[in-house]
Amino acid sequence: MGYPVTWQAGDEQPQWRFAPMHPSWVRWLPCAVASLRVVPAEDPTGDAFPRRWYDHPALDLPWDDPVWCDPGPVEEWIEQSRGASSEADARAHYARVIQARTRRIDIFTECCARSDVPVPLNLRQLVDCLVGLGVLWEFEGADGTPWITANFAANPLDLLALTPQEAADEASAQILERGVLAGIGLRRLAEQQAPEGGGQTVWLTLRQLGDEIDLTPAAARLALGLIASEEHWISVDPHVDLQSVKLDQPFVVKADHDRLALVYDMDELIAPEHLI
Repeated sequence: MGYPVTWQAGDEQPQWRFAPMHPSWVRWLPCAVASLRVVPAEDPTGDAFPRRWYDHPALDLPWDDPVWCDPGPVEEWIEQSRGASSEADARAHYARVIQARTRRIDIFTECCARSDVPVPLNLRQLVDCLVGLGVLWEFEGADGTPWITANFAANPLDLLALTPQEAADEASAQILERGVLAGIGLRRLAEQQAPEGGGQTVWLTLRQLGDEIDLTPAAARLALGLIASEEHWISVDPHVDLQSVKLDQPFVVKADHDRLALVYDMDELIAPEHLI
């Protein structure tokens, strides 16, 4: 029996949004997944939409492109680095990027093998792969055609076939990633408080910080504590006990605004090879 919904999309430019995605998927999924996070903005059926919506000509999704970003030949890296670094440094940088990219591909290939899902080579194959992994849900609509619900917000721990040790390692990695999210949140708040830059402090509450990075206030407390312990140039007001401060109690964090803008200039976590 089909899912009891129908929907007829018009020919005009589709209105779309990015589906929310758990931050840690950026370490697991190929870069091309960004194209599949494009979902209808005003979906009359809730979160579900026809799979054929992805084929709307105006979206122009790169169906035949590889799922992994191509770093290009090392010669291009050497040419682009002239004047900034030596050829040896450019080659070493390129080698580190390739190593991180290869490791991600190998890990994703293993994930596919464990779930008995073919390894995707292009974006169209990636749709079926993500359905097999449970990152996308596919079902039959009332019209007999495939419908999709995006499940990117699910935690990788809940979907991937991990060993107990791998799950423990993933949980630890996610905790550390929250420190990076705290840095992104501090940068956003700094931009709001001093649009021209040059500030040295950020006023916030745990609830405000959590709202900026889609974490609960309790999780924001942990994230802020992590980044303050890891970055010597970010510190909480010494008169404030971070473990007991109220969720809506304003306090100050010392952090150079210009450095926040430089180090945390992204809005989401970035794949490891793109951070090197």
